[in-house]
Amino acid sequence: MDSYGFLTIPKANVTVNFHTKKPTAYSQPRLR
Repeated sequence: MDSYGFLTIPKANVTVNFHTKKPTAYSQPRLR
């Protein structure tokens, strides 16, 4: 489910992360 959401709108996730300054929430599990 998580992988699908990332592949669906990875740009949206990145934008939110940058805005909330919390790229570790999505970037961490994705890179790992």
